[in-house]
Amino acid sequence: MKTILTLCIAFVFCLSHYAVAQGPQGINYQGVARSMDGQPLSFKEISIRISILNGSENGEIEYEEIHEIKTNSFGLFTLVIGQGKPGSSLFNFINWTSGKKWLQIEMDENGGRNFKLMGSQQLMSVPYALYAERAGNGYQAGHGIAINNNLITNLGDEDKDATNELISSVTFGPDNKLRITDAGGTKEADLSSLMGAAQNLSNVLSNGNNAGNSIITNLGNPINASDAVTKLYVDNLDSSDGDKSATNEIQTLSKTGNNISLSTGGGSVVLNDDSPTNELQTLSTQTVDVNTRSLTLSNGNTLHVDIQDADASNINEAQTISRTGSTVTLTQANGAGGGSFSINDGDTDATNELQNLNQVLAKGSDAGGNKINNLANPTNAQDATTRSYVDAADNALSARISNTYAFKVTYNHTHNTMGATEVVTITAEDLDDFFLISGNAFTAPEKGIYQFTVSGTSPLGGIAMQIRVTPLVGPPQFVDIKRQIGYPSASTINYYDSTILKLNASDVVELIVTGGAANEIVTGVFFGFKL
Repeated sequence: MKTILTLCIAFVFCLSHYAVAQGPQGINYQGVARSMDGQPLSFKEISIRISILNGSENGEIEYEEIHEIKTNSFGLFTLVIGQGKPGSSLFNFINWTSGKKWLQIEMDENGGRNFKLMGSQQLMSVPYALYAERAGNGYQAGHGIAINNNLITNLGDEDKDATNELISSVTFGPDNKLRITDAGGTKEADLSSLMGAAQNLSNVLSNGNNAGNSIITNLGNPINASDAVTKLYVDNLDSSDGDKSATNEIQTLSKTGNNISLSTGGGSVVLNDDSPTNELQTLSTQTVDVNTRSLTLSNGNTLHVDIQDADASNINEAQTISRTGSTVTLTQANGAGGGSFSINDGDTDATNELQNLNQVLAKGSDAGGNKINNLANPTNAQDATTRSYVDAADNALSARISNTYAFKVTYNHTHNTMGATEVVTITAEDLDDFFLISGNAFTAPEKGIYQFTVSGTSPLGGIAMQIRVTPLVGPPQFVDIKRQIGYPSASTINYYDSTILKLNASDVVELIVTGGAANEIVTGVFFGFKL
């Protein structure tokens, strides 16, 4: 059954922009909901949508809200416009000063959101708006002041005497009161509420210690250890030799008696130890006779040493060392001593007496500045290396460190089979050190973190595209490439996406397309680099 709505506005708030503080913030609204045969919709849950239109009954919606209310036995309902559930705007943002405003009413008799237009009418002025107009926009003129048409005029104080308008004194006392004295007496204003508490440096710095390139000037020289210092004070420290170091000053070493002194705070040391027995001395020898030699210590005593060997001859002490075969013999002296030892190692080959490196190094590892030449490149982890081998490895590593391994390929692929997964055909423009395999796939040169970016278009369909990474061990990894409708033609699909992947040197990287219809085309650029 179709319904009609009988509407009436019972009370409207002040429409003056300047009288908002005095007028109520809303519009009282009352209406009766009736059926097409004039019968009221009694005790009915209904929804009302209120709209404020700008300029005309077909104007732009400036404000909108919804009320969910229940009618009484006569179909009557009341509401306050401005207190419903607002849409995207707020009631107090309505610009009442810009043109005429129209009120539009819509209703859903079942309490839902299927609104039907019930009618619209222009909003007119009401008592609050008329009061605002007569009240001079809400302001009252004081003595000697007139307000007409928003214009404030000074009428004077009616005595035409300009000398009694002067302020004779203005004071601000410790009680935080401002006192102004003129011909009319003294007026005072308590400003205590405006006074903030005094702040010390700690309070100030707690709110920020950025000085904005300002400096503190005219500081005195510090007295206490914790005093702030000035740049001048620091610059003048130890400035006699042009630096700030006290450890590199020129000093004088002098000796007076047994005292050795170092100038400029260096102190002194006493060398006198009163002991002649611990001084440096010289040892000398001298032959006294064939049986005696003397040992003399300077500033000391002389010691006589007996060199007699019972035969009073010093020429028969020489002995002879000889080798016969593998036997080495030392002759006797005076019928005693001497003897022999064998160096026989089981053969008579002098070329096999060589020792291994372990035996040599056990005696000492100091090469004495010598070096080993012509070493081959190492094959085992613990092999000795040559300088050439290390330099070559260092150069290779340096080249890898300085290389970002950037690459760029283009693709132009036509999908052949509906629902199938196909590898996108690529054309290598600059693969650098990436290794192209099997025509349309490649591997990274080394383990690391890589960034890949895919961009392109599809003039037909916009088939789904992914990056597929296949490791030696484990399942493949898939990264979807974002798609969006192109502009201005919705028939064109644009691809653009970037992703970060962790790869091993053996991981295979491919662009793939899946599903879609046959003959769909994707073209674009695939590029990336190692981070």
